[in-house]
Amino acid sequence: NVWLLKSRGGAVGSNTIVQSGDIIGDVGFRAANGSGYNTAAKITGEVDGTPGVDDMPGRLVFSVTADGSSSPTEALRISNDRSITVSDGGDVVLGTTTGTKIGTATSQKIGFYNATPVVQPTTGVAEAAFVENSGGTAVNVDSTFGGYTIQQVVEALQTLGLLA
Repeated sequence: NVWLLKSRGGAVGSNTIVQSGDIIGDVGFRAANGSGYNTAAKITGEVDGTPGVDDMPGRLVFSVTADGSSSPTEALRISNDRSITVSDGGDVVLGTTTGTKIGTATSQKIGFYNATPVVQPTTGVAEAAFVENSGGTAVNVDSTFGGYTIQQVVEALQTLGLLA
């Protein structure tokens, strides 16, 4: 076990309460660059709220150094409420296999900043195929699957910023 301890007191063994935002500890990953060492990545544990007796809200912050940069910046955060935040400009990649899903429970949601999260439908969703008018089954805005019209799906994707 490795324990990193933090107190706001100056004396060894002090038990002065910490405050939200205090860094409890971090682990840095440094490598030689030919003239010295630079930090490539780090993981930081921080206080994430007001602590109290038997109550220590915490978060983990993962930082990486971009190519051409000399210091790491926050890339991902896991907050005390277990929400995961990816920094602006970062992509979320969920595997490389066809059929990768975002959760399987109908209570799980996907949402984007400043948009209402979308809950998975409670009924099974049939696949819909868009085909050219060359003898296939046409799918139009009034066609439905899983109780939703194609128009409703398009509007939801537009609201989330996934479709123009």
